[in-house]
Amino acid sequence: QGPLGGCRPLRVVYLSRQFNRSGYAVLEALLGSRSCDVRAVVVPPARPSQRRMQRLDRARSAWVERLAYRIRCAREGAKPVRFEGSIPRLAHGADVSVEVVPTLRTADGWARIAAHEPELLVLGGGWPELLPQQVFALAPLGAVNTHPSLLPEYRGTDVHRWQILDGIRTTGVTIHYVDGRFDTGAILGQATVAIGDSSTPQSLFARSAEVSGPLMLEVLDTIGEAAPHRVEGTEQPDLGEPSLPKWPWTDDRFLAIDPTHSAARVERLIRASTQESFSYDGPWLVVGGRQFIVRLAALAPTPSAGAPAEPVGTLRRVDRKLLLRCSDGDVELVRLQERGTVPMTTRSMTAARFARRFLDGGRPIRVEAPPE
Repeated sequence: QGPLGGCRPLRVVYLSRQFNRSGYAVLEALLGSRSCDVRAVVVPPARPSQRRMQRLDRARSAWVERLAYRIRCAREGAKPVRFEGSIPRLAHGADVSVEVVPTLRTADGWARIAAHEPELLVLGGGWPELLPQQVFALAPLGAVNTHPSLLPEYRGTDVHRWQILDGIRTTGVTIHYVDGRFDTGAILGQATVAIGDSSTPQSLFARSAEVSGPLMLEVLDTIGEAAPHRVEGTEQPDLGEPSLPKWPWTDDRFLAIDPTHSAARVERLIRASTQESFSYDGPWLVVGGRQFIVRLAALAPTPSAGAPAEPVGTLRRVDRKLLLRCSDGDVELVRLQERGTVPMTTRSMTAARFARRFLDGGRPIRVEAPPE
């Protein structure tokens, strides 16, 4: 019987991508619960971009990497927003074995999970490939996944970025069964999260992670009470919409700031593109033949009635603020960086410094059309 029905915890194998905030939070909740027995944690190898972060897996080197990251942020003028929790280190601290598995689409990967005799597979921070039927058939109670939206809306990846860009006010977390497609399995539980005017992808992930752990424990209690039978979830309707793609960091046309859009749309594009470092690309505009990434922006107050209307695309200083005129109002540009090749090494600058260097005598100028 399950944990509440017969006092025996569920045997769980846990899967997650590395350095994932939700994955860390769900695993932390499971390790602190008596309703499940985490037999193993399975992670994919770290991506090339995460190799430096692997120092966070070891106590002796973790503080060095944290300090180095903060020094880089200070040098760039960036706010340190990177998540630095190590899932392998968390598992090892609870004496749970960690399996690094390159793929779960081969017999070797299936065998490494099957060796732990799981009753349930739990995905807390996603997996970088679509799991085949052979994987979730390894556990008699199936596999459950954590998704950072209120399914069936916002299936796919980089969910929080797309939500911010779209301007929605509420998101959430869904726990659902894993089936043969991404994010389409029957729903077992949901929790809502508010999106504020200053929410970034990182702050939304942090808030979603806070509710993911408790929500997963509620779902596992329900599954445990019903064991050995499966809980019937709520089937998702087919909205007829494709899954969201990755955020198009290499698409110049997408990232180009278009002042003919609304001020709110321009500000949301900049905020949705918030990164953990200024070495990456971002929303950009052209001033004096040079390209600049806008790293931080804010909606400016609506101009008072009778104020002179500036042409769309005008960049000017008003009361020490750098304002970009859009179709219906102004966006305040707070921090900018000259654009280069990735990884970028140019330092960001405040709006005041930008104005001194690139606004001739403080006179308004027009943002130029991006090159084709």
